[in-house]
Amino acid sequence: MSGQMRVFVVFVVVFAVFCQPIVSSPCGICGIDVICKSKYPTCTANQAITLDQCGCCLVCKNILEKGEECFTDIDIYAICKLGLECINNKCTEPQNGPSG
Repeated sequence: MSGQMRVFVVFVVVFAVFCQPIVSSPCGICGIDVICKSKYPTCTANQAITLDQCGCCLVCKNILEKGEECFTDIDIYAICKLGLECINNKCTEPQNGPSG
């Protein structure tokens, strides 16, 4: 490997390592346009840690039971319980059985 190629490879690796926290999201660049309130949120018993709508930050969302109202487009505050899906704005078991 030539000297210039080694320098280029080292540059790419260093760039990838140091720029990893800067991830683009639908809301902008994570860590620049989107600043997380808490790196490790503390959730209550009826909440789960998941990514926010931007895909940048960990947040607590309420866990919805079967039959509870949910929103398929964007659900900022709640998610369906494991094995349920938001179908027609209700947490429902998928027709092919629980996923997971």
